[in-house]
Amino acid sequence: MHSINTYLHSIWLTEKESHIFVILFSLWTVPASTVARVAKTERVWTYKCLQKFADMGIIAHSIKQKVKHFWIPSLDLLKQYIITQKTQREGLEEDFETIHTLFQEHLPQHKTVPKIQIYDSSKALHNVYQDMLMQIQQEHIIHCKLFATNTFDTQLLSHASLWDHSGNFFDILAEKNITIQSYIAEGSLVMESLTHSASLVWIPDLPAWNNAINIFVIAQVVYIIIYKNPPIALKLASAELAWALHFLLEYTEKVKW
Repeated sequence: MHSINTYLHSIWLTEKESHIFVILFSLWTVPASTVARVAKTERVWTYKCLQKFADMGIIAHSIKQKVKHFWIPSLDLLKQYIITQKTQREGLEEDFETIHTLFQEHLPQHKTVPKIQIYDSSKALHNVYQDMLMQIQQEHIIHCKLFATNTFDTQLLSHASLWDHSGNFFDILAEKNITIQSYIAEGSLVMESLTHSASLVWIPDLPAWNNAINIFVIAQVVYIIIYKNPPIALKLASAELAWALHFLLEYTEKVKW
């Protein structure tokens, strides 16, 4: 863990809630109004946040002059909460299939899956790669396509690569012998040439910064990622667009650039 906020976020506290927890720790025993003033947050929301912490058992409260005061007597309360949660969740994975079956009873009879999904944060990119992996596994796909930019301009200011956002995506593809036909646009400041490759080895090292672009075509679904700050990604479930891109990318292999 790199920071207090990161650690607290891992136990389901939002950034604002983590901030309140740290403020309370530094103030010792105070009413919600004082915490709100120091944290520069709305008083009613702050009170509800502190009450949530009290319900979790990670802070304590007492009454002084008919006013509720909150405080953190020991960080052992936080440690005990984590231990309790770990114990309670040990059997969750084993029970998931049963719960999954029960959830199916609540599915609407007629449901329309959105054709477009939008992701607009660095954290959300992990979900994009997991969604692609799920798409590959559900459709039993063994081959997909990727158009990517690899210009000198996209490598400036940062050494960020696809490895930094993709989690175990490429490791799983390699393990299952799933191939990616890549079409890489290279150049200095702009795209000047196009190269083809069926090798998966060096794809994770492609730049993921300064407006670099990835377009994954997985069967009938297209994923477009633009590595801005913050990054933007689209999932387009369109068979027509997917087949058009399949055709265009395959056609480039026949053209001399």
